Amino acid sequence: MTEMREPIESGVPDHVQYLHPMMKKNYGNWKYHDRHVQACCTMSPQRDQIWTVRAGTQRQMDVYTIRTLCDIADQFADGFVRFTTRSNIEYMVTKNRKWLR
Repeated sequence: MTEMREPIESGVPDHVQYLHPMMKKNYGNWKYHDRHVQACCTMSPQRDQIWTVRAGTQRQMDVYTIRTLCDIADQFADGFVRFTTRSNIEYMVTKNRKWLR
């Protein structure tokens, strides 16, 4: 997937462009997921790891809350954040940092 597909105005945008670089590198090739209390570790066959920390959020958020969540992503998760279909937020990091404990 080196080329971007043409945008379809009636459909969803291409999600691959927003993936964490480690997720993009191992897309569809993960070996297993190891769930911990605070985070989920995903391991590829090449021993690449990505840690996902999920936090619950309210259904509707104001701009201040979204900016605060994005500031947390910039500080701890290299700016990579994802909102789930249930309006939770996921931060993705490649190293098991102190804040995951």
